[in-house]
Amino acid sequence: MRRWLLLMCLAFAIAGCSNDPVRSRTIPPTLTEIWPSATGLTWTYKSVSRGWDTPPVVAVYANASLVPPVTFDTVAAVLAARPAGTNATTDSASFQLVFGDTLRLVTGILVRPLDELPVGGNRTGRFLHGGYWRRTSEWIGTHAAFDTLPAWKFLEADLSVGHTFSLALLPELAPDVMLHARVVRSLSVSTPGGTIANGIEVHYFVDFGINEMTDDGGAPIGLARQFACGAVLYAPGVGPVRNDERGGLFAGASLRPGYGDLLITLTSGPTPATSVANRFAR
Repeated sequence: MRRWLLLMCLAFAIAGCSNDPVRSRTIPPTLTEIWPSATGLTWTYKSVSRGWDTPPVVAVYANASLVPPVTFDTVAAVLAARPAGTNATTDSASFQLVFGDTLRLVTGILVRPLDELPVGGNRTGRFLHGGYWRRTSEWIGTHAAFDTLPAWKFLEADLSVGHTFSLALLPELAPDVMLHARVVRSLSVSTPGGTIANGIEVHYFVDFGINEMTDDGGAPIGLARQFACGAVLYAPGVGPVRNDERGGLFAGASLRPGYGDLLITLTSGPTPATSVANRFAR
């Protein structure tokens, strides 16, 4: 019995050792690691967008209490199904995201301009875009030029699987328009520079609230909840690697095609390369 207890204690001690590679890969990366932000860092992306005939609004309800919510299970089902509409067309483009020098907004907040530069067309996404980028100890997001509150949040400091957050996107004009995000898994992410361990996948959706819908003649036909959703892969030392999103969806009919989809994938960068990614590369 004593020998068994000693062996068990030794096993627990080894499992708790910080040098254990399996355990170390389960520790979430930091905000600094997940999205490097040095001046001049450049990411080049390819975007492929699809559009199709606008489908009719079918998920309408007589009153607000009947309109179903949008959940992260809804988002997962949409991203897995990827339904397409009729007469689909495809458009490809390329763009770059480039960090400029730190500047101070009129509000006194320090930000880094993350510029969107067209390479062959320009098709940034709803869930991956530039702007007045800011990283605090609590989150990464963007600011409007004259606002002290973030206009968008990409990530919060807790990057562990299961963490969720929400943000009112138009708190004064439309307080029911909400961004929701959830870290859904930790994984190794394939990048142009190799496979990076300890990456994360984040699911997002924007709930546009309950609104009255009308027919082509302007006559009310009922209430509906429209939303857009997407999934972004982040790799430590690299940043956003892939953005897959869909728009024009309706609660209660989320697996219908919507208005279109967009897939953005990293083709090079960030350049110049950062040393942080080397710590996570397999």
